[in-house]
Amino acid sequence: MSLFYLHFNLIVGSQITILNASAFAGRIIPNMLADRFGVYNLAIPCILSSAVLVFSMTAVRTVAGMVIFAILYGFMSGAGMYHIPWYNPLRTLM
Repeated sequence: MSLFYLHFNLIVGSQITILNASAFAGRIIPNMLADRFGVYNLAIPCILSSAVLVFSMTAVRTVAGMVIFAILYGFMSGAGMYHIPWYNPLRTLM
């Protein structure tokens, strides 16, 4: 995978930007759905799909695949990161 990133070094700098932009959307859109479907019902699939995307990262072979991965992973990890404080049982004790 490191040779892939060295070969396509122009897209690597913008991959972080793409990931952060889709994480921003991932923090807003799932929260609109969480009011209707529930926090647990939305957080668990987002976290599981984020984990699946991490393991599927090794299958990326093209620049387009890397951009698609950055969009999907950014959206799902943004949704998963934002929901963590809401289902933390220790937070209700504070």
